[in-house]
Amino acid sequence: MHYFDVHHPNIFEMMFAIPNAGKRSQQASGKFLAEGLKKGIPDIFVDIAVEPYHGLRVELKRSKARLSNVSAEQKDWIDKYNKHDFLAVVAFGYRECIELICKYFGVECKLKKRQA
Repeated sequence: MHYFDVHHPNIFEMMFAIPNAGKRSQQASGKFLAEGLKKGIPDIFVDIAVEPYHGLRVELKRSKARLSNVSAEQKDWIDKYNKHDFLAVVAFGYRECIELICKYFGVECKLKKRQA
């Protein structure tokens, strides 16, 4: 996430995305599954503990999506992470995602205001 690279590089250095979504051929899907890819894993990982959590996991959905767009596998992973003292959440759109991550760390969110 470019925003964190620019505004909060100390967070960005411990943040990564899981390339879990997308259309793939059966051959490519089989290769990724053989390498350990699991359905439903959240999209963004931030491996910095902030009391009382061990880290942050974010499932990112389009801004116009609804909670019903979260798959059963995604809900299961969110529940698993929360049970293991991570904060796992769903964010709808990149703005909400950035705001959630900033809130987790208690840092100022420097997003530009939306223009009407």
